[in-house]
Amino acid sequence: MEEKTHQRVVGISISTPPNLAQLGFGEEHMHELMIAIARTLLRLGEPGKPVHLAYGGDLRPGGFTETMLDLSRAESVIARNDADTTVQDARKRRHGRIYSYLAWPYYADLTRSYEAQHLNVCSFIRVTPRDADLDENKYPDTIGQSELSGDDLLFLKARCISCLRELMNRGGGRTVSGHSPPLAARVILGGKTSHYSGVMPGIFEEFMLAQEAGIPVYLVGGFGGAAKALADAALQESTETLPVFTLEGQLSDKRNTDLGDLVRIYEDKRDEASLNSRYRRLEKMIDSYRIDLGRPKSETGTNGLSRADNERLMYAQNIAQITGLIECGLRNRWQSGK
Repeated sequence: MEEKTHQRVVGISISTPPNLAQLGFGEEHMHELMIAIARTLLRLGEPGKPVHLAYGGDLRPGGFTETMLDLSRAESVIARNDADTTVQDARKRRHGRIYSYLAWPYYADLTRSYEAQHLNVCSFIRVTPRDADLDENKYPDTIGQSELSGDDLLFLKARCISCLRELMNRGGGRTVSGHSPPLAARVILGGKTSHYSGVMPGIFEEFMLAQEAGIPVYLVGGFGGAAKALADAALQESTETLPVFTLEGQLSDKRNTDLGDLVRIYEDKRDEASLNSRYRRLEKMIDSYRIDLGRPKSETGTNGLSRADNERLMYAQNIAQITGLIECGLRNRWQSGK
């Protein structure tokens, strides 16, 4: 059974934004940034107090999950090589691991042999229809996409993706050796604002859920996408909600071809009264983040950074500056016992 005490898990929300090339960057820059952030976080661990990383995605070759696994394996080797015989066990306890969340249907690509190969550096969590509180007879965990109608397929994907984000926040996901811990913080960068899977852009949903749970958020918006949209909204003087954060605005975007069907399906199934309530929660959490940033200059916000430092983080493109600010915020929180 995995230790449940002193486990700090930082969620990383990242996907390639569509406007990345307009900013003069490529996908390789996103991978480079993610590696730098992940390495910084893993090395914040202390003996008996490892820092773990959590990420929700898929197993495509060359994707972000694969990059994180390669990094975690390399960091584990470095930790072992640096340790002498008297502190070796403590060093091993210091090294964090990856919690990789895979929602239905994407966990179908995860084989037992692949899972075993990464046992020492990663715990995989399959987020199933059962985790989403759906009828096991209608939606068994092993059901394939080809066995479902169009509406059921859209609904099941959306529910399991949202469940993944909720489960990552609160912890308790089933692993080979126990259960995943809850998040202690979340780093957000990149992301789509349209043409996404689920009921809203993933970065928006992960931001909303973290805010609702009181989990400190570190917004990195210098590489565009959904993270920049959130940063702009948090710093704007007006409290008027931008269309991108409303259901109406998302429905008006012709690239969101499935969203209208999802609204109808959710209403028909009475899974929620409507998706409007979810978008209203998002609006409320953006307002909450804006208020947190508005603290007096002498105070730090929930994430351990001052308003000025949060503004720097939101628009920084220098990797050393980004990682330094995230590390500073987390150290401020953890040193104060939070």
